[in-house]
Amino acid sequence: MIKTMFLCFALLVAVPVLAQQPGDFQSSTYGFSLKYPATYKQMDPQGQMREAVVLSSIAEEWVSKTTFDVEVTPNVNDLAAFCKNYESIWDGIAAFTDLKIISRSDSVFKGIPCIVYTCTAYVPENKKTIEWRSIFFLRGGRAYKVTLSSFPDRFATTLEETRMIFDTFRFD
Repeated sequence: MIKTMFLCFALLVAVPVLAQQPGDFQSSTYGFSLKYPATYKQMDPQGQMREAVVLSSIAEEWVSKTTFDVEVTPNVNDLAAFCKNYESIWDGIAAFTDLKIISRSDSVFKGIPCIVYTCTAYVPENKKTIEWRSIFFLRGGRAYKVTLSSFPDRFATTLEETRMIFDTFRFD
């Protein structure tokens, strides 16, 4: 399974109206919730060891999907070290080749300091490159990783719909 990643452009934008009959996700364990457009569906995180929600665009072909996920790792108190560890994880994913970290920057998400990554990697199985943006932040002794991923030819066209998801992300 291709691991998914984030988008950080939506921080100061007014919450747009979600597509008809949006879905809701709420994690009472980790105290966050979000809404997603009717054009997305919740997917099985496929055995991930951490708490996760994975949302995928509904598409006729797998190769045209965009994926949004939130992953939570407990007992983390050093964000920089956690991010460095994730860089190693990305580099070690067998399904990827030619990993490129395009940018890494400090930012703020929902009033919380964060680190934002933009990355690409080639996926030989699909003969395509994927692009993702991940935002990492700490809250309550947990590391959160919020990610948007897609193929570059679809990435720009999905920014508005995924911005809607980010704008509805809330801590309970």
